[in-house]
Amino acid sequence: LISVVGLFVLVASLSYLFNWKNDCSAASNPDVTVQNLCGSIGHNVADAIVANAFGLFGLLVPVIMIIVGVRFLRRRLLWFDHTVITLTLVMILGSLTLGQIWGPKSEIFYSGLGGAFSNVVAEQLEAPIGSMGIWIVIIVGWILTGVFINRRVIQVINGLGKGVVEQGGHIADRAKTLITRRGEMTDEEVDEEGAEFPQE
Repeated sequence: LISVVGLFVLVASLSYLFNWKNDCSAASNPDVTVQNLCGSIGHNVADAIVANAFGLFGLLVPVIMIIVGVRFLRRRLLWFDHTVITLTLVMILGSLTLGQIWGPKSEIFYSGLGGAFSNVVAEQLEAPIGSMGIWIVIIVGWILTGVFINRRVIQVINGLGKGVVEQGGHIADRAKTLITRRGEMTDEEVDEEGAEFPQE
């Protein structure tokens, strides 16, 4: 039952991506027909999880529902299932990321690609930590999510950090060499000038 409902919501959400503007106007105009493949109920559900929640990443809500239903059929515990937690984290971070990139001024879904959730979170965090702080939270969140998905991400991050340190060391050595050479050239010029005008 959960999987079937999730499939219904998935179809409604995909249809919402193409018909949201027409179907939203149908609420105030009785002459406009709802074009969502799942009817007015499908439009209302999709509008709740896309425009009023997680934007494009709201499509992961029905995907999670389908996975949960399948896990129930297989009689497996899923309250802390790795896949479900991963998709939930990706949904939240994806919504925040799209909200920060395009903002609420986007005309898509009338609340932006990130949905209303990203707008509310941005408003709450803008004053205490600012836009840069929000981006830092998002980047750290993606890194931690990557580590949660696969521990090898830590090795990749360590490798990148090691590469940055090594490159920084090479640049510092080159700068030091150039400074030393310039200093030696200056001393030679001073000696040559002193030789051309010997003291009496």
